Amino acid sequence: MKTVDPYYEWLGIPPKDQPPNHYRLLGLELFEENRSVIDSAANRQMSFIKEYQAGADSELSQKLLNELSAARLCLLSAPAKAAYDTQLRAQLKPQAAPAPVVPIPSNIRWRKESDSPAPLAPPDGRVPPIPLATSIPLPAATGLDARPAPTSSDAKPTV
Repeated sequence: MKTVDPYYEWLGIPPKDQPPNHYRLLGLELFEENRSVIDSAANRQMSFIKEYQAGADSELSQKLLNELSAARLCLLSAPAKAAYDTQLRAQLKPQAAPAPVVPIPSNIRWRKESDSPAPLAPPDGRVPPIPLATSIPLPAATGLDARPAPTSSDAKPTV
C-alpha cells in the first residue's frame, strides 16, 4: 500500500519544507498580520482537507485538521502569535558559519620590514598616483595603432 504524504500531495508542501510552519501550513506569507486573511486561509485549508475524511486516509486528514486548527488558534491570538513569530524568526535567522581555518604552509616565510631594502610606504605616508593606461605607448610589435578601423566607404573595390 502506498504511503501518502498529505503535506505534499494535498497541500503542495514539498518534503524539503516539512514540517511546515503555521504560515506555510495555511498557505500564507510569513508573518501575515491581517486576522481576516489568516482566518480565511485556515477555513480554506480545513475545508479542502475535510474532503479526505471519509476516505482511506481519514486518520491522516484528522491529524492534519488538528494541525490546521492549532495553527489558526495560534495565529489569531495576539500573544500566542507574537511568541510564535519571535521563535520562528530565531529559527529562520541564518546562522553565521565560522570562518574556515586555513593552515599556513611551513615553507612560507613572512617578510619583515628589515628584509626589504626599500621602504614599505613613502616617508610622507602618501601613495603616488598610478599613471593611466592610456598614457602608456604601445610597442609597434603589438600590431595595434591609433588609426581608426577602415569603414565600408574606405574599402577599395576588388576586381
